[in-house]
Amino acid sequence: MNHKDYIPPKRRGLGEPLPNTKHAVSVSLPTWKDVIGYEENEPRVIEALQAGYPRFTFHPTIKKLFAVLLKKFGDPITQGCLAFPSRRSAKLCKDYIEDKTGNICHIHKYEPHGIYTTLFRKEDFSHAKDFWQHTGLILSSRQAEDILENNYVIDDKETSHSQIIQRLSHLSQQPEENIYLYASGMTPIYEIHKALDELYPKDCKTIQLGFPYVDTLKIQEKFGRGCHLVNSEDYIGDIRTILETEKIAALFCEIPSNPELKTIDVKKLSELLTAHDVLLIIDDTVSAWQVDLNDYADLCITSLTKYFSGYGDVLAGSLIINNQSKYCQRVKNLINASYENTFYGRDIDCLSANSIDFSDRMKYINQSTEIIIEYLLKDSSVEKVLYPELVCKSEYDAIKKPNGGYGGLFSIILKDLQTAQIFYDNLSLCKGPSLGTNFTLVCPYIFLAHYNEMSDIEKHGIPRHLIRFSIGLEPTQDIIEDIENALSFIG
Repeated sequence: MNHKDYIPPKRRGLGEPLPNTKHAVSVSLPTWKDVIGYEENEPRVIEALQAGYPRFTFHPTIKKLFAVLLKKFGDPITQGCLAFPSRRSAKLCKDYIEDKTGNICHIHKYEPHGIYTTLFRKEDFSHAKDFWQHTGLILSSRQAEDILENNYVIDDKETSHSQIIQRLSHLSQQPEENIYLYASGMTPIYEIHKALDELYPKDCKTIQLGFPYVDTLKIQEKFGRGCHLVNSEDYIGDIRTILETEKIAALFCEIPSNPELKTIDVKKLSELLTAHDVLLIIDDTVSAWQVDLNDYADLCITSLTKYFSGYGDVLAGSLIINNQSKYCQRVKNLINASYENTFYGRDIDCLSANSIDFSDRMKYINQSTEIIIEYLLKDSSVEKVLYPELVCKSEYDAIKKPNGGYGGLFSIILKDLQTAQIFYDNLSLCKGPSLGTNFTLVCPYIFLAHYNEMSDIEKHGIPRHLIRFSIGLEPTQDIIEDIENALSFIG
């Protein structure tokens, strides 16, 4: 696709899907008050939602299917249910709820559609929702749609699957047999965490370096091992101290981090972890293959929902095992033993079609974002801009590919919370969760991702009024004019 032909969605009203499609993965929250209402389950906001990120909110079609399943399989005791694409995922949910509550759950297969439902008590819903959100082992809205409409789609996904694997192999410079696709970006993180149980004793914790995307931390905290959160200037020294006092299974980090856009000294870190037999697992979603991690990371995890898809209408993720890692074969054996391709055919076809023009889109986004950053640095009302080229530049440049850029994600910090609210409310760009879409998407990230722990976040030096931008394919000058207009309201 030629970026000049791209027509971005116009500013949407509260609760409208972003983009304006049935299977959108984002939703419009046009004012700061709407964001707070969303987090506090305010009826005004919740009742307006026509879409949402599928792990956090239940798609309308998914809700309808739950109602059908509950009517068919429910009983006076088990009055809650979730649906899953496989028996394994339904059982993992069952086991999680039972472990947390001690209450018995039940699994039923829904014939002839081949999906499974986990039934649980109403009072256990929060644990069921945690499993749905954190693991990403969820049912696709497209699959739910076909089930409800009795569309028996021939699920021949091999061609699209192969096309995506080939593209990821080219981008990562890793063999195709080392690449695994999942129907959500969180699922590979969950599956790796499970694999650690076979590689290391269960009392070995993990380390989270840098304040991460919320669910990455929650998986480490809630699914068995517990973790150390390290987010200091002397992170190498702090990690060394931990490694010298206890056995650690793995370290998780993002390159660059979200929303601070920091990049670690991956060479020093890799050397330290290798000496202590610790896996280095890197989420490279934000870098979007602009960096080369093959000399350092044991495994890379990417949310393909973001830049790789770009269109904002399908969930997906990948796990790539580094062929150079000394753990390569052991990890592959463990992943192969439990891996199942639950990607629904229509979803993987959508991802394959969306990703054809990934490289061209990314090139334009890199160039456009650089120009926008240059503008922001000249505006005195913007106190700070967080962007890989400005934050930890030498660390990022050390791994940046020769033709790579600094990506399309950045954060800005204005004077205070009130200023940020005024600016956000007057932006005419699309506003809502997620990133990496072909349209520019803005959000008050800390309010959306860490609403119930904002005080803890601020202890790590991240102000709650930070505003994150994900730049899309709109004409660069149009984006600048939108930002300039919103800044004019704060004086």
